[in-house]
Amino acid sequence: MISATTLSQLAADNHWQLIGHDVAFEKVILDSRSDSTDGIFVALVGEHFDSHQFIAQAIENGAVAVVVNRAVAFNIPQLIVDDTRYALGVIARENRRKSTATVIAITGSAGKTTTKEMLSSILKQAYLPSQILATKGNFNNEIGLPLTLLDIESEHQVVVVEMGAAKPGDIAYLMQFAEPDFSILLNAKAVHLEGFGDCDHVAKTKFEIVSALTENKTSAINIDTPYSSQWLAEAKHLGVNVVGYSADNKNADVFADDIIASINSCHFKLHIAANHYAVSLKVAGVHNVSNALAAAAIANAADISAESIVLGLNSFNAVAGRMQAVTGMKQSSIIDDSYNANPDAMRAAIDVLCSAEDRKIFVMGQMGELGKDELAYHRQIGQYAKEQGVDLFYACGELCRTAVEAFGQRGLFFEEQSALINSLSEEIQYGDTVLVKGSRSAKMDVVVAAIVKNNNILGDA
Repeated sequence: MISATTLSQLAADNHWQLIGHDVAFEKVILDSRSDSTDGIFVALVGEHFDSHQFIAQAIENGAVAVVVNRAVAFNIPQLIVDDTRYALGVIARENRRKSTATVIAITGSAGKTTTKEMLSSILKQAYLPSQILATKGNFNNEIGLPLTLLDIESEHQVVVVEMGAAKPGDIAYLMQFAEPDFSILLNAKAVHLEGFGDCDHVAKTKFEIVSALTENKTSAINIDTPYSSQWLAEAKHLGVNVVGYSADNKNADVFADDIIASINSCHFKLHIAANHYAVSLKVAGVHNVSNALAAAAIANAADISAESIVLGLNSFNAVAGRMQAVTGMKQSSIIDDSYNANPDAMRAAIDVLCSAEDRKIFVMGQMGELGKDELAYHRQIGQYAKEQGVDLFYACGELCRTAVEAFGQRGLFFEEQSALINSLSEEIQYGDTVLVKGSRSAKMDVVVAAIVKNNNILGDA
């Protein structure tokens, strides 16, 4: 945190009840087991837990106050609130408001972390690393985002935050705490459909990263998506400044052409403000050109020089588990895209795989949270892999059974991941290119680890 905050000020500003004497705190604690010295413990409540039961431990570890949804029998200052999770966001917002840093928010069904890292790479050309704060890992939800905001210190000049959503209203909820100066809207795809119902609701929720901006703030919007016309019209009505970017449309404010994609890189010409620059990404996939354009568009809007933008993109390295090229057993080429999956991302990854010249093996884990049409989505991926020319199709997870059936001959389904690994290890040959992809719950990173750990020997991994 930038500076100490008092309980009395929080209580007065938010109509919370303060029990006990006023006290200042310098950090926020969620884990009662951690060093809580001079900190305030926020007792979060979830579907399967209630942190109020850990208050005694937090006090023992140095907490000077607690945020609770009911009075507790401890002799310690208490802020009584209706919702401790919401209170966490409010406290984080207070810290954000103390900062003069530029805050940039990113959302989309796919590409958030890669775009964040590309943007961070650009910012490092213009600022010292200590002046930049970005979301760690996937801290992009109603708990993770406030924790990032609480990490803002006085030396930070730019803060980049991811915003994830699993149901309608999630982005608007996060926007009220982050209060960003700029935002990026990447896309809206068939993800978390159990929570959203359909893709239209995904698109509406993702657009909240634009609609919740105050007037005259700026958002970069991907105009290659099916929802772009709707988004652009609504943004104009709201008075939000829009920078449109495109990997396909030369009328966009920022666009790419002369794209040359290979199995582990993408080269293209970046167009900004009537000028163009050569960019070489060390990551595969035309979809990553789009992510790079998003980062470039918002960086340009934030007055980062074109030189810094190009240097940052050229120096960007693939994020682990996201189209990361690694060497596998028997010197095979592994495309590790195991971090997460949705139908569109599956197809994009298959396109990259099928740009390989030698034998192409697709290893699929099932996709989660696709709602009532989940079997149809999996079947479509098997069919697409067949149409694009995948040579061998390996899959595990019950939902993938229908994908293997759609792929047909040379498709293998495994009920156990260990059996898949054993068979795949015997099958891989020199020169093969292997794509591994699935939702986080499928734990396909285990497959990647197994086939890369002994990449210099002839035997099984």
